[in-house]
Amino acid sequence: MKFHFTERDLDLILLEELHSDSGYSEWFSHKIGLGGWTFESARHSIAAEANGRWRETDVLAMFVKGRERHAVLIETK
Repeated sequence: MKFHFTERDLDLILLEELHSDSGYSEWFSHKIGLGGWTFESARHSIAAEANGRWRETDVLAMFVKGRERHAVLIETK
């Protein structure tokens, strides 16, 4: 049996793990330098216009700490 795994598959697995109660979001935030921050939300395939050009990210994850919020743009390859 041969499996075909796409970038979109990886994006959706990442989204599922970030939203799960497995501890993955805490591990992930620590690995990217946001230890102590709390995962708030994540969305797939977000596009926005910036400086006259459209930009897209595979996964947009939001982390909060007190009143501060950080957006993390994740590109999977």
